[in-house]
Amino acid sequence: MENMVHPGGLLALRLALRAVADATLSFLVPAVITAILSASSSLKV
Repeated sequence: MENMVHPGGLLALRLALRAVADATLSFLVPAVITAILSASSSLKV
């Protein structure tokens, strides 16, 4: 039962998940802002 999950592997997994989350946010945030701006500008016209 001692070799369930290696601490190093768990740390690498957390770092990988954080990197994926950061990449997703850095891509989604500008896309969402652009979508909101285009939607608001089209509503004003």
